[in-house]
Amino acid sequence: MEKIMEKENCYKIAVLVCGQLREFNIGVKSWDPLFDLNCDFYFSTWNKSSQSNFKWNDNFINDEKIINEQMIVDLIPKSSVLILDEEDYAHINKDKITDKQILHWKNTLKMCVNSGVEYDIIIVIRPDVFLDLPNFKKYVDDIKDKEIKTMNNTPPNWFYDIFFMGNFNTIKTFIEGIKESEITYVHEDLYKHLISLGLSLTFFDNEMKSVEIRPTENGFFEKNIDYDTIVKSNNDFILKYGKPN
Repeated sequence: MEKIMEKENCYKIAVLVCGQLREFNIGVKSWDPLFDLNCDFYFSTWNKSSQSNFKWNDNFINDEKIINEQMIVDLIPKSSVLILDEEDYAHINKDKITDKQILHWKNTLKMCVNSGVEYDIIIVIRPDVFLDLPNFKKYVDDIKDKEIKTMNNTPPNWFYDIFFMGNFNTIKTFIEGIKESEITYVHEDLYKHLISLGLSLTFFDNEMKSVEIRPTENGFFEKNIDYDTIVKSNNDFILKYGKPN
């Protein structure tokens, strides 16, 4: 199948950044491969951010912080930002956190479409993701029609929703077609949805990595900004305190 574009360095790319901001200020330090491609960023997030339901010294702690647009545009000036009051969405089943994530996907996609910009590629990520993307342009060049690319640490018949990308029409079709009522087991059901649309799921090489950033002290990361340090710190944190939801 033909690649979506043949010319070098002429892609127009939208990055949809969706969900609670959490450790965005740390993750963004690893996003240079996206900045190098001059991407446009669309954010849909909540007006409050916290890690949910994790224990610290056997007590549930409240790390909630109030979010404002300046927290985002100070770090990525070229951003369109939508901040929602989560209380206005109390009707969404609290036991189906994925429905809220899909809401953010659909919000940012709508912002992207309404911008009037003709994008070639869409990348979807979480704010609190740390990336290790060597040779990323190579994978951008290789995107094919009706294909979604994601990380290689994905089990069979399973959709990795933290970082994925495809051409504009592919991602638009995938996100717009999601019916929240049909998503119970998020990773498995999103994969089934993808297949039902006639799309294919392909994987980056092992050199491409992403990981969620768990709660820790920012000062530690300021001295050790690399993927392996993030993974080790996450594992140490989870071993000691339990895994956040």
